[in-house]
Amino acid sequence: MILYRYLFVIGMFLCCSLSASNGNYSIATGERDKERLLILNEIYNPFTEEFFVKSKLTRGLKVLEIGCGIGLVSQKLADVVGENGYVLATDIAKDQLDIADSLYEKNMSQLAFRRLSACDVGILDETFDVVYVRFLLCHLSDPRAVIQEVKKVLKPGGKFIIEDLTGNHTLYSNPSARGMEILHYFDELQFQLQASDDRYFDSLPKILIEEGFKLDFMQKCHPKLDSVRKRKMLPYNLYTLKNSLIAAGLINQEEYNSMYENVEAFSKDMSIDVFSYELGQICAILTDNNS
Repeated sequence: MILYRYLFVIGMFLCCSLSASNGNYSIATGERDKERLLILNEIYNPFTEEFFVKSKLTRGLKVLEIGCGIGLVSQKLADVVGENGYVLATDIAKDQLDIADSLYEKNMSQLAFRRLSACDVGILDETFDVVYVRFLLCHLSDPRAVIQEVKKVLKPGGKFIIEDLTGNHTLYSNPSARGMEILHYFDELQFQLQASDDRYFDSLPKILIEEGFKLDFMQKCHPKLDSVRKRKMLPYNLYTLKNSLIAAGLINQEEYNSMYENVEAFSKDMSIDVFSYELGQICAILTDNNS
């Protein structure tokens, strides 16, 4: 059975690589993923806000956000650029944008949402001072293709601000536990289905330089899941992947129930230290002589 599943996963990986334009996003969207994203934002938002300050985002800037999800960072960007700035927040999933529209403050005239694939942002008939992405490129089979789209809409001298995980292995516990092994297993299946590389971040600086960017600065942070609220993200990770993995035949309902119960119990054990995924942050500038 294990060998069969391994061969099935490899087959799915190859199918995704051949049939998908840039990977198959396997996490649930819309209301099914809303709570996980709210918790994820609570974990990482302090680091994102500090990053915006260090990146010297100021009032009056025109910003494109790609893969905005339910728009939580979009609102922060709109706060930063102020009434004289503008934020266009895009996502391919309509149900994500529906939630984003319901959550954002309607008096923010400088914020707009639009349904658009990350692979198609080059069709926008406008240019931006800043392009921002968070937890997007790691889910794509070809991040370079999106970087090339970014170059079409970013002004020379403009900033490409990237936040992404540096690898699924950076989610870990001390001491190790069965619940963490299950989480890693689900992560592995997810990225195989997406035909994407969870450790692509290591090669990102080189890719950016090859594509005509210069690196302004790069840093990493590693948040600890030190509250019951933050720990809830762990079983949600399984919950939002459930349908994709069952549909692919990689797990069945009985197996899922057993693994979910294990991870839920693990998440509530505060005697075990748990660190979330390491966040990599890059601020890159598009050079004036880029073609």
